[in-house]
Amino acid sequence: LVVPETKDERKWEDAFDYTDHYIVGRSDFEAERRAGYENGNYQGEPFKQIVKYKTAAGSNFRAGLVMETDAGERWDRRGFDLYRVYGQFSNMGVVERAVVGSMRVNFGNGLVFGSSNFGTKSYQMANGLNRNNIKSYEGTTEAEIINGVSVKIKPIKGLTVTALYGYSPLDANVDNGTWKTILITGYHRTETEILRDNTVGLHTVGGHIDYEGKWYKVGATGYGGFFTVPSVAEYVDRQWAASMDYCLHKWGVKFSGETSV
Repeated sequence: LVVPETKDERKWEDAFDYTDHYIVGRSDFEAERRAGYENGNYQGEPFKQIVKYKTAAGSNFRAGLVMETDAGERWDRRGFDLYRVYGQFSNMGVVERAVVGSMRVNFGNGLVFGSSNFGTKSYQMANGLNRNNIKSYEGTTEAEIINGVSVKIKPIKGLTVTALYGYSPLDANVDNGTWKTILITGYHRTETEILRDNTVGLHTVGGHIDYEGKWYKVGATGYGGFFTVPSVAEYVDRQWAASMDYCLHKWGVKFSGETSV
């Protein structure tokens, strides 16, 4: 067991003296060909390909690039079908964390910003109580991901303020400028699936503020979603949500909840 001696990180940039790099490439092949390849519905080859690169400097900085193509998708459309870039900066004075690029967010107990990451109503609170977190996302999920910028600050002891703006291109069946549901498979193998690609845009504006005392914590979350259909320039749809979350903990007993509209 060798423990190298390292100098103290007295400055934020000292973490870059110990930067790590990681790269991985993976290709999966479907040995049993599906009917979609035989009848020509799937326009690409039966290979799923993923390339990931990320770099990290201690807990202060991480960044990366993710590229992915599902089996059956045409390579000549745009190379990889998914491209994701992110950067995360932490521990910068009053700025606890800032994220640029692909991210996931959780506020309160998840009634507004929960597992789907933007303003979708939920009927079940999250297991982790009173979360307030923004973090970069390096996975290959093609839906429910915000792409934008967010910042989380702690101006005084106990007080945390988080704000974000993001844009998410989504797949949907668009008919006369309207759609019924957002598609979350991320597959663009057939002509029909390709025509659904990035047909709806979601602009997300949101924020959270909370204060934690010795035996309590209270917070408030706000969300605004603005849907646009690029093929119908005048179409804009909006949705709003807000919530209050609260937690009391004393003598080993914790009471937690959230109220949203």
